[in-house]
Amino acid sequence: MMSHGEIYCGTAYLTTMARQLGLKRDEFVGLVECSLSRDEYEKLLRERGKL
Repeated sequence: MMSHGEIYCGTAYLTTMARQLGLKRDEFVGLVECSLSRDEYEKLLRERGKL
């Protein structure tokens, strides 16, 4: 689960948001936590043919 203030997002919700962005759930969490940079995100999308 991921906390947003006092609201917690469950695994299913995180997975859905990740798919909308073309990411796996753990990659999405990295994006939200800023451990995945914009350049790294764009590289993943290019490798997956989504950009």
